[in-house]
Amino acid sequence: MSEYDNYTPMAAKWLLPDGTVTDKLPIEGGAGGVPEPGSITTEMFAPDAKAPLAGVADSASAVTWANVSSKPTTFAPTAHQHTADDINTGTLDTARIPALSIAKVTGLQTSLDGKINKSALSAVEPIADPETATAEDIAVAFNALLAALKG
Repeated sequence: MSEYDNYTPMAAKWLLPDGTVTDKLPIEGGAGGVPEPGSITTEMFAPDAKAPLAGVADSASAVTWANVSSKPTTFAPTAHQHTADDINTGTLDTARIPALSIAKVTGLQTSLDGKINKSALSAVEPIADPETATAEDIAVAFNALLAALKG
């Protein structure tokens, strides 16, 4: 037994564009026969004549997720690609970042050149024998190293 077995159909009522209600089928052309597709819409039914068990909207601008029928239970990912323009947050794996020459990074070489004076460092002599070095020997070597690093 279905829910429709106890349904008693109502007499058809039609709402005309001028607001009147009639029991006559308002088909444009009036020649009888089969109505033209789209000539009868639910808007033409009087409010009390719509089927109480229909349960289907004519249209909807918003539907809750619970009321969406035939939705999949899982959403498996599909293979796709993005351009670099699509990436605007996150951290890229280093394997995905291409190797760049220093010349391609604006100002990098100039900045690096100003960090350490290699010729000044090469002039700093190491302590000949750290086991026999005095505190004064270590202080002199350390000060020479600091001076070279400061450039």
